[in-house]
Amino acid sequence: MQRSTPAPETTTSPFLRLPIELRRLVYQHVLPHTTTFDVRQQYPPYSAAPKTAVSLTFIRQKNGDGAWRMQKTASRVERETGHDIVWKRGRTNLLAVNRQIHEEAVDMLYGENTFVIDVTFDSINFRYRWRTRSDLTPNRTYQFLDHFSQRNLLRIKNYIINVESVDDYTD
Repeated sequence: MQRSTPAPETTTSPFLRLPIELRRLVYQHVLPHTTTFDVRQQYPPYSAAPKTAVSLTFIRQKNGDGAWRMQKTASRVERETGHDIVWKRGRTNLLAVNRQIHEEAVDMLYGENTFVIDVTFDSINFRYRWRTRSDLTPNRTYQFLDHFSQRNLLRIKNYIINVESVDDYTD
């Protein structure tokens, strides 16, 4: 007669016994998240804010004689939105603790933050701008479709998308 050995008892982590609402508060505190930032705060009151840049663009008139003319256009900063969206840095190593925490936290990370996307004729970039302790906001761009997995792309709910149209220049 064979004796069956009892299955080892699985114990739930004390953290996972907390209500989801409390765990979400912990995730909000620990994970990176987006916020808005007044870019003018980067410049001390005694210094003047940088002058607005103007781009000079050659444009061929559609209904004209086909000649090119130079036109002043707004700077890229003025044309695009999302420059006030910054990431507060956090810890993503929380995602590696276990599967349940990963699923709960990653849904918040991708579903509750705003992602700024710049679309040009040859690329789709995620603009990652973060705020330093000295209130500077450096930024970096990543190839959007290469940087995130398909599964995480589907979790993103909040986008700001800037599309650079080149149709006026290619007619």
